[in-house]
Amino acid sequence: MKIFLKDPDATADFGVEISKLISESKSNVIEIHLAGELGAGKTFLTKSILNSLGWHGIVKSPTYTLCDEYETEDILFLHVDLYRLVIIIEWPEIISDSRTFDLKVSLSYKGEGREALLENKLVNR
Repeated sequence: MKIFLKDPDATADFGVEISKLISESKSNVIEIHLAGELGAGKTFLTKSILNSLGWHGIVKSPTYTLCDEYETEDILFLHVDLYRLVIIIEWPEIISDSRTFDLKVSLSYKGEGREALLENKLVNR
């Protein structure tokens, strides 16, 4: 599903829609992948999702902290920046070859706004 996000308000509204997908899911663990260039709106979208689900504090990019935790009444969120992360895993054969996502949002510049491509695997879960 492609959505044109003409301004920050449209991006915030999109975050509300994603938060509804999270709330309606029966899954206990949800992995959301946000892809996009620097400044495309990944952290802004994250803030909208978190705010919609009950977080009222500051949401910042995890660029320097690598991982920030946000806990609401019902959900613990881990906001992770993998741009400069090295992970060393012992016994890698225990996990699958690659990470899978439940929701994936790819953000790209489109004129004066952004385009969001949403891939949703929560539909049947």
